[in-house]
Amino acid sequence: MNSKGLIVEGLRKSYGPTVALDNVSLNVYPGEVHTILGENGAGKSTLIKIISGGTKPDSGSITIDGKTINRYRLSPKLMIQKGVATVYQEGGLIPDLSVAQNLCLTRLLSPFTSMQRRNYIAKKVLEDYEITDVDPSLPLRELTLEQRQKIEIVRAVSNDPTVLLFDEAFSALSPPNFSWFLNLLEQMKDNNVSIIIISHRIEEAKSVSDRITVLRNGRVMGTYPAGEVTDKAVVKLMLGYELSALAAKTGEDTLGQPLLKVNDLSAPPKLRPTSFMIRKGEIVGIAGLEGQGVAELFKSLYGAQPTSHGTIEIDGKLIRIDSPRTAIRNGIAYIPNDRAHEGLCLNLVVAHNMSLPILLSLTQHGWIQASLERNIIFNMLKQLSVSPADPYIATRSLSGGNQQKVLLGKWLLVDARVFLLYDPTRGVDVGAKREINLLIRKLAAEGRAILFYSTDIQELVNIAHRVLVFYGGTVVEELKGQEITSPKIVAAMTGLKKGE
Repeated sequence: MNSKGLIVEGLRKSYGPTVALDNVSLNVYPGEVHTILGENGAGKSTLIKIISGGTKPDSGSITIDGKTINRYRLSPKLMIQKGVATVYQEGGLIPDLSVAQNLCLTRLLSPFTSMQRRNYIAKKVLEDYEITDVDPSLPLRELTLEQRQKIEIVRAVSNDPTVLLFDEAFSALSPPNFSWFLNLLEQMKDNNVSIIIISHRIEEAKSVSDRITVLRNGRVMGTYPAGEVTDKAVVKLMLGYELSALAAKTGEDTLGQPLLKVNDLSAPPKLRPTSFMIRKGEIVGIAGLEGQGVAELFKSLYGAQPTSHGTIEIDGKLIRIDSPRTAIRNGIAYIPNDRAHEGLCLNLVVAHNMSLPILLSLTQHGWIQASLERNIIFNMLKQLSVSPADPYIATRSLSGGNQQKVLLGKWLLVDARVFLLYDPTRGVDVGAKREINLLIRKLAAEGRAILFYSTDIQELVNIAHRVLVFYGGTVVEELKGQEITSPKIVAAMTGLKKGE
């Protein structure tokens, strides 16, 4: 075995009776992209936390360029000094600090370094990596999720790492920014960086990788050259069984009367006058690149962003939505793409997250009926196959897929009629993605109206009855039936006209 690069041998980590990693070994050569695949809870993030120094293993070793690191001394600071840089899916940046302060955090600068100097360093870094739409002095929380993910990627690659770890680092990137990410990967490969990618997008992961390793229940199921293993075989290794295809979509003759009507809704400067309707039982897909008004549409419908013009009707009744409270009262639920910051309170237990919208119905004489809350939440967790189905486990400790089920379950308890789903399967594994898609279909079959945005174009093709494509702040094309194909969606998203 080549002693250069990264070598992991016999890593084991348990949390009480739960074994997160069981004798995990792998190696990543200099200049290699090595992807780790596995369903939620397989041990992928635990592996990343150990290599980055955030968690100490119970046993095993880590070797970088021939030098073995004492596992008892592992810490984030030590691993940064050893050349390890990590990009996390969520939680790697500090929202209340500026972009410049976040970019400089891992540079281990003197605490006396002036803000002016930090802004200068950040501006130079952003220019070097072709990020021109971000002011380094802005608070990070003012950036979009996609911008934040790019900032975190740049922070890692700009530190000249020896080992680069990506934990779902491109799950929120649109096609143009994914191409930007691929160019960065090539630069890192040319610099002989050993690269590990954690991903749930099998096709994309294979396209960027030299080798893949599959984890299941904390164990290595195998390591393969990326081009020599099929997607079907990878899924079976991940889950332990073959995944059947989704059933065909229901026909238009099964759909009901219009439930949601939107007329000339606008929220300048990004959302221009937009009109559409969704029938009972219908899943309407939304496609569009970052900055084309999609996010503003969802937030406007939920009352989280002021509108300047337009009307909204539910079941033929004109309603005024000026806050999330009024949206909820009118039966509208919103599942954001950034569940960690906008959808859930990760420091609360599951029950306290899920019961937030229904607290009034759980109170008697001003006191929350704990037993009633526990029973309602437990039944919903069982219904959604959340593992573990424990109402009082910390939400932060759940896998991404289970957190997303908790977020969906919260709104099922409200019995919402209109669901605004903004990239609901981002960062979840193939098994959890299928479960969420089946749940969305079930919601539609019960007569609800679903507005569904996804960065995964094929997901829109598979699940939507119609697809509305946004460009320049409004709907530029509507696709139905056999018209719904990936090439047509991408062409409209990028401003091409029909037939071009």
